[in-house]
Amino acid sequence: MLPLVIQGKCEALWPIFRISHPRSRYIYDLFYRIRKDISKELYEFCLDQDYADRNLITKWKNVRCLSFISFELGAKTDEVDLA
Repeated sequence: MLPLVIQGKCEALWPIFRISHPRSRYIYDLFYRIRKDISKELYEFCLDQDYADRNLITKWKNVRCLSFISFELGAKTDEVDLA
């Protein structure tokens, strides 16, 4: 039997996040990263039925776009000789 540990509000939700996060990441990877292995209709269905967290996936999309933009800007500034 597990010992009784007093948990805060956030700590009580961690087991749920540990399940939800990989499931959302799997659906994100299937649609955006791996050759679009699922259709847009199936992707939208998964989001509508709460199989994946729409807000978390939106955050990953924004981070992906920002990292691409910073990579592109970094490549362009490397070509310019500032001396």
